[in-house]
Amino acid sequence: DGDVYVYGTIFGGLLKVGKISDFIDTGAPSSSEGALFLTKARQTISANVKIDKAGGMHVAYASYSSEPPGAFYSYCNPASSNCEHSAAWSTVSLSPDGSSVSEVQLQLTPQGQPRLLIKTIIFSNYYQYAACDVACTNPGNWSLLNLAAYGGGSGSSDWEYGQNYFALDTKGRPRFILQETRNYLAYYVFCDAGCTDITNWYQTQLSRDSYDLFSSSSLAFTADDQPRIVAFSGGLSSSLSMTLEYHQCNRNCEISANWERVSLYDRGSGLVFPVLRLSSNGQPRLLFNQGDDIGKERLYYIWCNGDCLNPGNWGSADLGLPDEMAPHFDLFIDKNDQPHFAFRKDSSLSYARCTANCESTNGVWQMMEVESYNTLNQEFPIGGYNCSISSWSGGYRPSLALDGAGNPRIAYDAEHFEDLLMDDVCNTDVDFKAARLVFFNRSE
Repeated sequence: DGDVYVYGTIFGGLLKVGKISDFIDTGAPSSSEGALFLTKARQTISANVKIDKAGGMHVAYASYSSEPPGAFYSYCNPASSNCEHSAAWSTVSLSPDGSSVSEVQLQLTPQGQPRLLIKTIIFSNYYQYAACDVACTNPGNWSLLNLAAYGGGSGSSDWEYGQNYFALDTKGRPRFILQETRNYLAYYVFCDAGCTDITNWYQTQLSRDSYDLFSSSSLAFTADDQPRIVAFSGGLSSSLSMTLEYHQCNRNCEISANWERVSLYDRGSGLVFPVLRLSSNGQPRLLFNQGDDIGKERLYYIWCNGDCLNPGNWGSADLGLPDEMAPHFDLFIDKNDQPHFAFRKDSSLSYARCTANCESTNGVWQMMEVESYNTLNQEFPIGGYNCSISSWSGGYRPSLALDGAGNPRIAYDAEHFEDLLMDDVCNTDVDFKAARLVFFNRSE
């Protein structure tokens, strides 16, 4: 009929989900549409994006194998008409002790003030907490606190997965999940006030015993500031199997006994992790890519609407997406409690949303490719090693946010692959990593 349609593989079948003209604003680009590498001057990873109530875009990312080391915070004013250009962004560099930064996570307080959890490496992993309340494009207004007392693993490999174990409650108070590597115990780490003073930070043990791992944790809060966690628990203890578990606490969460848990699904094998978000009334919604013995993963959308400590109250739907996207995806629940997710497919960035029957196996999902790896090759060509392969691959570790009108803003990591000539042999490897931001308007 002359129109171009978007197709998605849903629940094992091919579904025509709508015309591109019905799904994307096809008019002239506005101030809220564009894409850019956050910098081309150095290698960067761990891209995060958050949107404040005024529509301002906040981004954090980290250096990777380049100087100077550190975490970076960038902001573009919503009044700007040029956020697709790097000159419209104000950036500050936060270099904790001059050490290497392996990942950075960004959250905003209800007032739109940025808070960062920075994972650093000197002789071992540890964390720094960074906070700014006013004029945050001025580096002098940032406070950094060394959380070396909370050293150890993060619950996810450096920059290999999305990072979701740091969150703020509704009052803007920081919390994160720590998996330490001495006794392999997991902790809920929190601060209620004066959080740039180490004496105001506390921890509560979540592990049942030593070697009760909390791998790939994802943390979220209800409107009543009740913490909810999903993680792969167990693993090293002979009495514990590695399963996807849901954890909750409803009161006095500084007391370990007040935390409850339930096992939901086998972890499977391969590179797998969950992303937890909550509906407006605190009901858990998550994405989980379950592995199998032959290295294949299936992506599931999972929900609970009742007593979530009863595994019988959980439902799931296989989204039927290709194995290549795992484990690169992020989930966002909008103000109408509809799920959206960004994901990697065919070396490119894609986006999906559900418009009906979302908590069922009959969900209506719309999908689209957001940005092809070909776009990256055109915008930032790299080559010249006298070998055959030189190409960008996109969509790694996406971070998804929606503005007040429901328009997607997606930060992600791009990786450039090159055949490098070594001893007269061409070897394919990653030679550059770069944080990327894409934002566009979505019509209903």
